[in-house]
Amino acid sequence: MNMQTEFKIGAYVFDFRKRTLTFEGESRKLTTREAELLLIFCENMGELVERSFILKKLWGYDDFFNARSMDVFITKLRKYLGQDPNVQLANVRGKGYKLLCEKD
Repeated sequence: MNMQTEFKIGAYVFDFRKRTLTFEGESRKLTTREAELLLIFCENMGELVERSFILKKLWGYDDFFNARSMDVFITKLRKYLGQDPNVQLANVRGKGYKLLCEKD
């Protein structure tokens, strides 16, 4: 089974295997957790990804401390993806998140 490891997100290229996010030729090394989280969003581009799904998949269970930790990683990913105005990691209040990418 071949898993896709490289994704185009607007002007970004995310390489899960290398754990890099590249924008205009500049690569940023992601932590393992940041890369795992971004992979979930890339595999579900434009679709709602529920908070509980992320917590169970990456942390094994849903609790307050893991939820706060996830919020920190979401904030970091938003910052990393902020250079392209066509890319948005949107919050769906009370549900989860969507990675949105408008076509140029």
